[in-house]
Amino acid sequence: MEGMCGGNLSERPGHLCNRCGCMYSFLTDSCPECRDLTDKEAKIKKLKLYDSRIKNNKKLGFSFLAVSVILLLILVLAW
Repeated sequence: MEGMCGGNLSERPGHLCNRCGCMYSFLTDSCPECRDLTDKEAKIKKLKLYDSRIKNNKKLGFSFLAVSVILLLILVLAW
């Protein structure tokens, strides 16, 4: 799952890490993804995660646009 950054998928995420942007469980005290990283490494990880979310959102937006154009064409041709 995007945005969880690895971790155990059987645990429900609860906290959003301010350093790296990943979700981690309520059961842990700190983010397991960035607790061993420097601030600079965590910031780079957060930027990469943000970029991947933007890329995925663009793909989703294009998919909705394509489906709406197809539905519009079907409606016009059926008229």
